[in-house]
Amino acid sequence: MALNGRRLIVAGGGSGGYVEANNAYGGGGGGGGGYLEDAGYTYALANGSYSVVVGLGGTSTSSASNSGGDSSFDGTTMTGGGKGAVGVASPYPASPGSNGGSGGGSANGGTKGTGTAGQGHDGAVGGAATGASAGGGGATAAGSAESGTNGGAGGLGTTSVMTGVTYSKGGKGGDYRSPRGDGANGVNPGDGGAGSNGSNAGSAFKGGDGKDGIVVFQYLTSDATGITITGGTITTQGSYTRHTFTSSGTLSLSSGTIIPLVMHHLKMMRS
Repeated sequence: MALNGRRLIVAGGGSGGYVEANNAYGGGGGGGGGYLEDAGYTYALANGSYSVVVGLGGTSTSSASNSGGDSSFDGTTMTGGGKGAVGVASPYPASPGSNGGSGGGSANGGTKGTGTAGQGHDGAVGGAATGASAGGGGATAAGSAESGTNGGAGGLGTTSVMTGVTYSKGGKGGDYRSPRGDGANGVNPGDGGAGSNGSNAGSAFKGGDGKDGIVVFQYLTSDATGITITGGTITTQGSYTRHTFTSSGTLSLSSGTIIPLVMHHLKMMRS
């Protein structure tokens, strides 16, 4: 017996770029995690166990930034968001964003991080003139370049039809202004973290952390009659049942067959 359902798979968002000490550019925005939602209830699962991996958001310190972790369900993998560029100090090398589900924003003319086709979009290229940096890409749109001393906006995320939540938004690029501070963390699953602000003087600061991903499997409750389904946090949404995974686990389906049991009882009565 097969059960048709709908999947939502969101990878972890990339962290924003940290900023080095002294006169330094802002850090690039982290890219949103790769995003997939089925268009309808067409994904068929048979009896069995299905591995679910939920990617962690990339973390940042004042000396290192990280891309997000991959999320997967039944062998379909979404790629973690790319980390944002380092906010570089002297001798001011070009600072690239990293590739991912969506790419991280760059700084000082560095190469933008590229997104993965069908999962997300590119970060933007940060210019060299103002000290601000570019935003990371999101599930729906690419990141934006800086505007003056203001860091570029992160690319827009995508709002899930099933949950109504907007996922995988790109992180904002760091400004060039005082005071400095840590970049803002991602808010919803798959969001990229913001780059730290740069300025003409100051200590090193961390970029914002990317947000962990999420995996959801949802189906029409009436379609699951006679099937035992376990795994994740189980809720009812109107006529549908939803299994939500915020950490890695297993979705399991099992069903008995009624007819053989009836035949067994008939045999027992005849004997």
